[in-house]
Amino acid sequence: MPSVGMPVELGRPARFSTAEEVTSALGTPELDLPIPAGIIVMSDGQLVPVSLDLTYLMGPDTAHVNASGISGNAKTSYLLFLLQSTYQKLKQYEQDFALIIFNTKDKDLLQIDELEDENKRQTKEKYFDMLNLEMKPFENVTYFLPRGKDGKPIFPHIKRSDQIVHNHYNSHSIKYSIIISITSHSSEFSSLYSTKKIINSIL
Repeated sequence: MPSVGMPVELGRPARFSTAEEVTSALGTPELDLPIPAGIIVMSDGQLVPVSLDLTYLMGPDTAHVNASGISGNAKTSYLLFLLQSTYQKLKQYEQDFALIIFNTKDKDLLQIDELEDENKRQTKEKYFDMLNLEMKPFENVTYFLPRGKDGKPIFPHIKRSDQIVHNHYNSHSIKYSIIISITSHSSEFSSLYSTKKIINSIL
């Protein structure tokens, strides 16, 4: 094989990689269960969708994602997007699963079952289309909210009651809310992993 000089020698022609070349270099075509993970914005303006394999996100290969950075750089927003992407693809693959979120962001995560406002959806719509994802909220969501030392709800601003369980545990031991969303394609999974059984096993 001919040797490849690195870095590129002076005077040699160079060009931007195509979207297909980028995805090939990332190994995306070889993924068995791809989960859309975002879009790379190339310096020449190209938008390249990228994916992670389901086994990378949920085991047995690594089973975790670490989002790091300074406060305010959209770490939580990205992780919610990745959860939603995984959520939609698992449903397409007809997998039984439960999403469990330990919420330390106060009220910020207590509306994940609601649609974003129209202006926010419009700015994101084309990117979701590129990733073949729908812009929709999480489904079958239950919020478990602790009470304070005085017995009053820690989140009094939350008015809805249909999906909220107060007083399931007190804040002496746990200081965050727990959010659970279950999607089941089998009655066996539904009976083994009900919301009540999951929350009891956590606590």
